[in-house]
Amino acid sequence: MESLKRIRLSTLKPHPMNAKIYTDRDIADLVESISTHGLLEPLVVTPGRVILSGHRRLTALQALGVKMAMARTLRVGDEELALVEFNRSRIRTWSERYRELQVILPRLRSIADERRSDGARRGAAKRHGLPVTKVGHRHGRCRVYEEVGKISGLGRESARKLLRVFEAIDDGVVPSKLGERLDAGEFSLNRAYTEVQRAIGKEKSAQKENPKSESSLTFDPFDIWSFHKRAKKYDLPGENGAGSPPGQMWVQLIELLTEPGDVVMDPMAGTGTVARVCSDLGRQCLAFDIEPRGPGVLRHDLYKGPPPIDSKVKLAVLDPPYGSQMLYSRRKNDLSRCPSIEVYLERLSKCLSSLWACVGAGGSMAVVVGSDSDQDFDLSWEVGKLVQQYSKSFQRIWVPYSPQLHPGHRVSRAQNDKRLLSLKREVFVAKYK
Repeated sequence: MESLKRIRLSTLKPHPMNAKIYTDRDIADLVESISTHGLLEPLVVTPGRVILSGHRRLTALQALGVKMAMARTLRVGDEELALVEFNRSRIRTWSERYRELQVILPRLRSIADERRSDGARRGAAKRHGLPVTKVGHRHGRCRVYEEVGKISGLGRESARKLLRVFEAIDDGVVPSKLGERLDAGEFSLNRAYTEVQRAIGKEKSAQKENPKSESSLTFDPFDIWSFHKRAKKYDLPGENGAGSPPGQMWVQLIELLTEPGDVVMDPMAGTGTVARVCSDLGRQCLAFDIEPRGPGVLRHDLYKGPPPIDSKVKLAVLDPPYGSQMLYSRRKNDLSRCPSIEVYLERLSKCLSSLWACVGAGGSMAVVVGSDSDQDFDLSWEVGKLVQQYSKSFQRIWVPYSPQLHPGHRVSRAQNDKRLLSLKREVFVAKYK
């Protein structure tokens, strides 16, 4: 809804995003045009007198001493997107176009993400005979870069290349002078993109010659460790790893509780992920399992007592099976074969006692466990209480599962039944004083 009327210029406010996107330019030609022909295109403002279109015209009018001018009052849903739309016919530099894309992209990606997740839920619900929600249909089809190209007037590929160039400048991959030369017309967009690709290629070559360990990432000092992508370098070839702790979690834990050269013990080592992380971090690792499945992992049943080691360890870790996880072996003491939660906790308690006996002064015991969504109790905290008995110096760290751990049909059923699915995995740490 809009209205056109004369408005006092002193009551108008520039949109705060305008100065962040567009740079000031010489308005001498515009002042001369308005002086000769008058204001040919009215200003566009919101009901709150914020300018959506006409910032340069306002400056020119004020320079001419004009007090009143015609303006359209327009109510819009998204002021920042409207600001970009109104400047579509404006002559813009490449850096201004990039800043426009920074406004447009998050909105389009949000729509695309919403449609993607709703589509997955609808598909799962349909396959399993559950009610199909209509949420998500209102947006229509959204291909992000095609829409970006239309709104910016650049086209899909040009928009993608422009983003690549200026993101590389922001990340320090190429010098900022490249953007200045692009704005000045010394470089074409294609040439600037080629320069960025060449710089990225050189950086990758340097990384291959001097590989940088993933453990060199900045240590996270908070008690929630969320990893969006699994570090495949710590998995064995062909290993799925779904649901098992990502290698980055062991990196954080070992960095937190040990120093280079310290001894780490993992008596439920499985395929030996902890041992591979220790090798990467310069720690020694003693790896055992009731059914070894990786190189360098020795056979030992923790339920029968501590592993045969020569000295105390600085960190003993335990990642026991629980809930509805796979059966690991046919051995009767295997925690994955417990007939009830009572038996599981009794066996785990005995394993913890054997584990704690291996920890020396100043060392720590860390136990990783999650809550099974099919259980009516909090398994992780039941285990946490067992660990807490060993030391007053006790810590809890949250390491959430990825939502992808739960298949679409389970999510749909949980929505239909109004039931919560667990993404909670915790690390309980007891320190030996």
